Amino acid sequence: MGSIRRAGGFTQFELVVCLLLMVVVASTLYSRYMALVVDAERAAFRGVLGWLQAGVNVRMSLAVTSGDLGGLHSLEGSNPMVLVAQVMEPPSNYLGELAGAAAQEARRGSWYFDPDHGVLVYRTKYQRAFDGFVLADDERIGFQLKLRYGSADKGSNHRISGLGLEMLDSDGWQRAFAQPLR
Repeated sequence: MGSIRRAGGFTQFELVVCLLLMVVVASTLYSRYMALVVDAERAAFRGVLGWLQAGVNVRMSLAVTSGDLGGLHSLEGSNPMVLVAQVMEPPSNYLGELAGAAAQEARRGSWYFDPDHGVLVYRTKYQRAFDGFVLADDERIGFQLKLRYGSADKGSNHRISGLGLEMLDSDGWQRAFAQPLR
């Protein structure tokens, strides 16, 4: 009868060790989860860029085959999502055309077109997903449809060499938002 049986339960030390292990596992899982979320946003963004480029390419092909490169003038500064809609459904996170306060309050992780400035905007959710991209101060990425010219003669309809979706750099943001298109 010399041994005393301990009552069932944890000692304080065992409880602290168990809680510490749970915290380490939870923090590891959370950091991996966040890495997946950031990667998912980046992949979705690049997928939409692919859709946008497909829409531009289809419209450019139609202009070349019909011999109407001059008709591309009306597309400069217009909404590139319209071209996507001709190929497939716009993405579910496309909010449509927003201007002014509505554009400033657009939810993160969504696209919208600012008709006052002719800019298609993506409002980032996680900034670290967009290292290497030029972001505006409020973490937006902007794109404009621009005509490309094949020679120094910018005024001639016959010198248009293409239509492209250009990402705005910091100067582009300033130019686009310096004065409204309308």
